[in-house]
Amino acid sequence: MLGTLHRSGFPHYGARRVSFSPAPLSQVPEGRFTKLVQAAKQRRLVLYLGAGTSMGPPSCGPTGPAVADVLRPFVARMLAVDDADLAGRSLEDLAQRVADDVDDRLEELRERASEAFDFRGIEPNFGHEAVALLLRERLAEAITVNWDCGIERAGVRAEVLIEGVADAAQSIQLAQRLPLYKVHGCATRPPTLAVTQAEVDRPQSWAVGRTQGALADGIVVFVGLGTIGLYVREPIPELVEGWTAKASSFAIVDPGLPQAWKDALGEETAAENHLPRTGDAFFDELLRAIVRDAIDASEMTARQLAASESWAQTMVTGFKELRNELETASADGVLRWWTDAVLDTGKPFITEARGQKCFMTAAQLAGVDGGTFEVAGLRGRQTVATSKRYVEIACRPQQRVGGMETMVRDRIERRRAEGVYLTGKPVTVIVVDSIGEFPDPQAPPDIAAGDDDAMDITGGTGTVPINLVSAEDGVRGRLVA
Repeated sequence: MLGTLHRSGFPHYGARRVSFSPAPLSQVPEGRFTKLVQAAKQRRLVLYLGAGTSMGPPSCGPTGPAVADVLRPFVARMLAVDDADLAGRSLEDLAQRVADDVDDRLEELRERASEAFDFRGIEPNFGHEAVALLLRERLAEAITVNWDCGIERAGVRAEVLIEGVADAAQSIQLAQRLPLYKVHGCATRPPTLAVTQAEVDRPQSWAVGRTQGALADGIVVFVGLGTIGLYVREPIPELVEGWTAKASSFAIVDPGLPQAWKDALGEETAAENHLPRTGDAFFDELLRAIVRDAIDASEMTARQLAASESWAQTMVTGFKELRNELETASADGVLRWWTDAVLDTGKPFITEARGQKCFMTAAQLAGVDGGTFEVAGLRGRQTVATSKRYVEIACRPQQRVGGMETMVRDRIERRRAEGVYLTGKPVTVIVVDSIGEFPDPQAPPDIAAGDDDAMDITGGTGTVPINLVSAEDGVRGRLVA
């Protein structure tokens, strides 16, 4: 069974389903996610991704058996046998037959395998986008057995460069790109694909070391991984006892608990560590847990500040309104609003002081402005506004304020052209870690001189009125009117 065809000519497996809809931030994650959040903040969270990660729509990636179905006729012709002689054979079995009987054509099979589905041009799904955001925030490390480029493509949308690392040379030549370790190879480089059982069980030494190091030192979440190579299976029994002793953990994310995990861990241990969810649902819950934790930490700091500084009571008041509105949005939408204009610095943002100062300043502005707070739009085009202004956050460490203003204006004008800002309110941009003197926070918004339509940001060529304020000023009470 080959499935239907996309317009691209690649097979499409199964009926196309509705894309995943994330839950609102107000939906409280299960308690087991607390440990995962702490690991993420300590940079000890490792995501080990299987085929289930890429199966959610709109990606609708194939299973291993589906890829085998596509390749079976080609393998039969390579071996000069009838298709029926290979019926039911797995991809690994088919590849092994080629390796045993016509070894000189194994590279041709890898090339065919890389084209069995549109692995390179796959449409990213929610899980891919969530992993890209977590990598951008340095809150997780990712290892995958998948050949596709869903996470790399999601990274482009999140304005972060993610490199699929499929060989030793790449692992040491990353430059400014974030690594996605592909232990079974990448479809963009067919020679790296692991197709025989021996290759799946014993991938390149660098990949084995990376995987086993993650198993030993971090909290590892296996997402959508129904089968387990020996390089994962063999260390597990000896590590389970160590994981328990160190209060470390692992989790198996899958709608049902695969037999391979029961065999590797024992049914009781596997069941105790099973999170019965799809990949998309898991990543949504993980993002909610992380974002809620970061907001909690920001609010706690605000309340501690208000205990000694009377002006901070305005911030606490604003927190209530800001949080109530943000909880109607999805966690990935809030995370994007909080971080999309933050330059990658190699460190987390929302879980650290820099990001939390920005959030506290947003609450301070909400308290100063009073009235109704509003969250509008979806995910990457989400806006957050007080009764008087839109609020954005930006960070370019050690950049001068003048340069920040240019960058901020370009970004806001781009968002205006995309129809993000639906009213004529000015935009206040909260800036952290920049150098130089900020304008007086009480000064009127900066509007390009000579523009008759400056306040018209719903269309035409009008320029959005912009104010830059310092997050440091926000947490020191300098923005109180």
